[in-house]
Amino acid sequence: EQMRIRIPFNQEVIRVDLAVASTPLTTGITANLIQYAFPNSGGSSFFTTSANFPQIAAGKAAGSTSTFDTTTLFTGSYLGVDILQVGAAGAQGSGMTVTIVTRTS
Repeated sequence: EQMRIRIPFNQEVIRVDLAVASTPLTTGITANLIQYAFPNSGGSSFFTTSANFPQIAAGKAAGSTSTFDTTTLFTGSYLGVDILQVGAAGAQGSGMTVTIVTRTS
């Protein structure tokens, strides 16, 4: 996890998009979206099924998911993104952009 973002008001997560500057060649990239009640607390994943994690397949530059096990971001909570699989060695998967599409709930 590189950072956590504080959530200013209740929101519903609709989609998570991933894009990279350097396409993974042999192994895809997988991320996880995690909500934390406090900055230093344990978090809860938005996914209980690993097949639903946002992923970029090998040979592709982008990927997304709109299938979640939970979708609510709560006011005052913190949102983090963990990279679970980074592709192969080298620069593959570098320069990743994560876009989290939400709507007010």
